[in-house]
Amino acid sequence: MNILEQKCGLCESINEIHHITAENDYAISVVALHVVNSTHQIILPKRHIIALKDTTENEAKGIFDLQYQVQQRLFELYPNHPPIIAIQTGKHATQFHIHWQAYCSDAHIKLLYVKSHEIYQNEIGGRFSGDWKDKRTHPEVPRSNFLEDIANSLKGTGNINLDREQLKELTYELLRYNEIEI
Repeated sequence: MNILEQKCGLCESINEIHHITAENDYAISVVALHVVNSTHQIILPKRHIIALKDTTENEAKGIFDLQYQVQQRLFELYPNHPPIIAIQTGKHATQFHIHWQAYCSDAHIKLLYVKSHEIYQNEIGGRFSGDWKDKRTHPEVPRSNFLEDIANSLKGTGNINLDREQLKELTYELLRYNEIEI
């Protein structure tokens, strides 16, 4: 079985309508199954694509239009904690389906890299220095409708302050459930 014939969890997420935060003809944004905070979304093409080079011009435009839409909503919610958006493909992907991770953060992307990489004599001059899968990177969700509650707040209730408060409480609920000190 080749990569394109394997079952793809990201393709299946397109059908999880209660986790969808935004979509257009070519791309969809869903709440991540293992959210790092309540703003964590995955943006992906609707068609099973492994690398950016495999997109059509219309798909690429649709993906980046949706990325812009998600980014603007996150800026609206948290103007002082701008979103980090990173592409996941190749050896960095947990699924063989290109996707973007997007979430608000108060850390600079360079700081995130430096904190997780030791200096190492290889072609890029650094090596990831830890186990990437733990309670902080892959927390368990506290209840069955938890991700749906996040999606509803990310889509918006019409009250930005209420959305912010709900998202903060959802992040705290996630952390408490996973026994992570707040």
